[in-house]
Amino acid sequence: MFASATAIDDLTTKFRTDEETVVAYFYFDFRDIQKQNAKGMAQSLIYQICKRKPAIPDAVFRIWDQYRHNTRAQEPGLEDHLLPALKESLVGFKRIYIVLDGLDECSSENNDLRTLLTTLNSIHQWSSPQLHIMLTSRFISDIYERISPLSAIESNIEIGLHRVEEVNQDIRKFVLAELSEHGTWSDAAKDTVATALIGKAEGM
Repeated sequence: MFASATAIDDLTTKFRTDEETVVAYFYFDFRDIQKQNAKGMAQSLIYQICKRKPAIPDAVFRIWDQYRHNTRAQEPGLEDHLLPALKESLVGFKRIYIVLDGLDECSSENNDLRTLLTTLNSIHQWSSPQLHIMLTSRFISDIYERISPLSAIESNIEIGLHRVEEVNQDIRKFVLAELSEHGTWSDAAKDTVATALIGKAEGM
């Protein structure tokens, strides 16, 4: 998460006033049901990107127009509504940066993880040179096997898969760096705090 948070902060700062560039991100979170699947991701990205556009794309407007009059209507489908709307939303930007953090926190129920990986493959096949995607996840073999081919030499997708031990090392370095400002704390006390926080994080 530290890597993705740093990337998001750097990108949003650099392109804050650049109307030809859009930065969107999504954090998968096992504690929030709205942040555990590809539909939630797509909806969030569409919303963020459209906020940077002068007009609502037709595909997005059609979804809104269809469902505003019928609250009982079935939610927009991923393949037939949301992905086309997301693709159309990207039109007009010279640079698009999307950061997706914590793929491993996508729910494994109802094939949500498999659907997410299929969705990422679909987005990759758009072959848009303006689109740059950063993916982060703990190392899980199924995720690794499905998304590693997407990071080909000519791909605009950057993938970071980290084993729990590597994540824990990053957390420890970050925490100790932050605690270094507390000069009155002993090294043993700082190490105890870092160890406790790593235990709470559980490699996330």
